[in-house]
Amino acid sequence: MSIQAHSGPMSRVRFAILVAAGVYPLITGLLYALWPFIGSWPMWQKTLALVPLMVPAMVWGLIPAVQRFFKGWLHPSRAVLDTTAREAN
Repeated sequence: MSIQAHSGPMSRVRFAILVAAGVYPLITGLLYALWPFIGSWPMWQKTLALVPLMVPAMVWGLIPAVQRFFKGWLHPSRAVLDTTAREAN
C-alpha cells in the first residue's frame, strides 16, 4: 500500500528539514569516527572516503526512517486539504 494512496502530496520543505536534521548528526558522527584515520588527507580524499558510508546510510536508513516516523506530518490528509479548499471558497 502506498502512502500516496491515502494522503496528500508530500511536503518537500518539511522533508528537507527532517533530512537535514538527520544528516547533520550522521555526517558529524562519521567524521568523528573517521578523523583519526583521514584527518591528514586532502579534502577530496576525505569526502571520497565519507560518501560510500553516507549514501547507503541515507538511502537504506535515514530517508526510510524519516518517511515512516513522520508520514503524518509529511503527508497531510486529503480530507484536511478538501476541507481547507471548501472553506476558502
